[in-house]
Amino acid sequence: MMNYIWAGLLLAALLFASYTDISDLSTDRYRNGVPVPVEIDLPPDLGETAQTVPMSLDPGAFVDHYGIEDEAEIAAIGEQLATPVEVAVRRTVDGDIEVRIPAEASFPEPLATLSTIDANVLRSGESIALLVEDGSALKFSSARLLKLKNSVAEGMDWAEWAAGYALKLIGILALFMGLLRIAEKAGLIEILVVVVRPIMRPLFPDVPKDHPAMGMIALNMTANMLGLGNAATPLGIKAMEELQTLNPKKDTATNAMVMLMAVDTASIQLIPPITVMAIMGVIAIDLYVTILIVTGLSLCIAIVLTKIFERMGAFARSNPNLEPMPASDEGGAS
Repeated sequence: MMNYIWAGLLLAALLFASYTDISDLSTDRYRNGVPVPVEIDLPPDLGETAQTVPMSLDPGAFVDHYGIEDEAEIAAIGEQLATPVEVAVRRTVDGDIEVRIPAEASFPEPLATLSTIDANVLRSGESIALLVEDGSALKFSSARLLKLKNSVAEGMDWAEWAAGYALKLIGILALFMGLLRIAEKAGLIEILVVVVRPIMRPLFPDVPKDHPAMGMIALNMTANMLGLGNAATPLGIKAMEELQTLNPKKDTATNAMVMLMAVDTASIQLIPPITVMAIMGVIAIDLYVTILIVTGLSLCIAIVLTKIFERMGAFARSNPNLEPMPASDEGGAS
């Protein structure tokens, strides 16, 4: 199901990006091919060696160029363009005048986006444009399908990150599963289950002591405490299946099921979770005490709230294990 949800979200993002790009193209938002009016005082001895000069953009010319009508936006543009930007200019071998805009330069939209297109950006982070019309305008590369390109690029970047993270997680999971297997063979798991069972009796009073559900719950809690969330998932599902065999009303969760869900969600972590260790590495060990305190408190709060809700009117009456009240005998003898 989650795969369909993610696929739907990705498709929606691509459709939205495509719609936005088509809208930008239809309104010619970036004025593709039309140079942006600027004011640059070129040095008379300009050659192939770059020289730094101030570049100014007239707010009125900028507003007219992009057809901006919003008064608040026009006022903000005036403030933003009040200070000239120091740029590097040089003459190329073809005789063109190249303008390099520093990465920290700030421009109003849509010029801010136009100047950061991949074709305009150097490895140094500088934006590059050509000075045309006798030095009175800048020409950038055309902006087309920017949102769609960015969405695809971000998707590929996250896919690459996810693949690397998955490989790292597989290694750590294999290590911990191996350690858990060794502990199982050595009998440590059984000992831990025996230790956990007395704690479970007050939490699951409706479950018989020797019922298979108790063993599954104990193993599930043990795996969670050891930070093996992925290993705990199938154990939790199996525990729920066993609890369902005790449920007289199959479409309603019993108190034991609700308690298991609460304990699973807010389990105390005796060992930092594998996911945290995969992301943070050994630094996660420095957070051990913090993780122990926070997860311990969350577990206590989850148990207390679950017990409170079990006794509240509407929730208590919906308990499938609640014995039905005998009907009153209204026709009895007086």
